[in-house]
Amino acid sequence: MMNAAPLPRTTDPDSFRALCEALEQAESSDQLERAEVLRAMVDAAAFCQCPECDDKPDRRAECATCNGDGFVPESD
Repeated sequence: MMNAAPLPRTTDPDSFRALCEALEQAESSDQLERAEVLRAMVDAAAFCQCPECDDKPDRRAECATCNGDGFVPESD
């Protein structure tokens, strides 16, 4: 990836979910350059994967830790 300006830190949960879905789509369709950029954006976000449900669909819906989001605010 080219040297670029720092990525903005995503702090909106809906935007973060959209980033995660876009990353998953890019990876599954072998769009490696797009996936690399999206991965950097996900990594820079103010959220991390839920430690309780691991964002697994069968556990996420009932998860009290993330309230079904699959991710939680990143602890500082």
